[in-house]
Amino acid sequence: DRFIVFLDSHEPAKLEKALVKAEKLAQQVESKDGSVYVVTSAEGIDLLRLGETQHEGRILHMSEQYPHLKFVACSNTLYLFKQRGELVALVDDTEIAPSAVQFVVEHMRDGWRYIAI
Repeated sequence: DRFIVFLDSHEPAKLEKALVKAEKLAQQVESKDGSVYVVTSAEGIDLLRLGETQHEGRILHMSEQYPHLKFVACSNTLYLFKQRGELVALVDDTEIAPSAVQFVVEHMRDGWRYIAI
């Protein structure tokens, strides 16, 4: 009952699909003491970027409604933005992983289920 929803695209349909999947999983694991992480990397980080995302209110509401649902941004991706001179502000309560790939691999080794969007 532990899931990672991985997103590396900013296509609107994929952003929507990731949020719908995350919410369904959060509802599914709520009574089972499970967890869901939405891990963003590359272009997928736009889901969590203030000024880019159209989903800030929805993400904040989901985070409040489902305490076991977390949103994670890749530090490597943020570093690439910084290298280009772009400062990135993220939706409140976004966690930052040093590397999205490393985060996913470590959790999968611990038995988490992986869903790529």
